[in-house]
Amino acid sequence: MKNLKDVQLTEEFASRIVAFSIAECGAMGNPGSIIFFTDEKELYETNYRYEGEVQECFKIFDIFHQCTNNLLGEGNRVPEGWSYTYLGAGNHLLKLPTLIMGLVP
Repeated sequence: MKNLKDVQLTEEFASRIVAFSIAECGAMGNPGSIIFFTDEKELYETNYRYEGEVQECFKIFDIFHQCTNNLLGEGNRVPEGWSYTYLGAGNHLLKLPTLIMGLVP
């Protein structure tokens, strides 16, 4: 898994994200963790509690503005085409089902 610091945060990079998980501040596991999965089967991790680059990613990755959950605001709302799974203990998963088919075994 790569650190989000290791990639240039551009709209092109954001368009390659097909799934991501977010852990709330009080989540079990790794609180504040965000893990991005790209269409090239790459994983990038950051933690919004400690690292400033996640703010830049929020600016270019439009789904953060379209989709809200307990971490981001008022209830759960998922943009068209994305699916949402609550993983438990404050952990959330969002994915584009049509794009990740065949990417993971």
